Amino acid sequence: MKPFLSLLAAAWLLSACSAPPEGSNPSPHPFRSSFQCDVPLEQDFPPVQSASDLLVNMQHMSQRLQAGNFVAGQWLAQNATLSERDHINACHTALLQGARRLIEAQYQVVYPQLQSAAQRDALQAVMMAWRSAMQGITPQGVNDQQLAAYAQAAQQLRMLLPAH
Repeated sequence: MKPFLSLLAAAWLLSACSAPPEGSNPSPHPFRSSFQCDVPLEQDFPPVQSASDLLVNMQHMSQRLQAGNFVAGQWLAQNATLSERDHINACHTALLQGARRLIEAQYQVVYPQLQSAAQRDALQAVMMAWRSAMQGITPQGVNDQQLAAYAQAAQQLRMLLPAH
């Protein structure tokens, strides 16, 4: 998944940084105009029916936060003003809180449905690792160790779930 995100980011960077067509008035801050503070909402994600659904939503949320923070980081690198920095930091906090709120609610739906103590323990481990990984996604970069720990915990849970 990480190579895909890197490829996506590189393609986006190339398109954002390529020379503008003649006669156009290029934006001096392409990352500022690309930055969106879209706090995740429940309707943005399908309702969960199983732990597998929750894992998919958690992964999607992680990717969404990484992409948004990548753009924010590039904007910050372009010498953002103090008010822009405050806006980026406030947005990062709102995105993280929205992600937690959404995933926590889905976790509360899924947890009681798990059939074994091993599955419940594994889901708790995934949630702890996911929370930590989300804290490690910032405009300054991503904590790869925390993301790897989350991915490993998610994989261990997948092995305990029935195959579909």
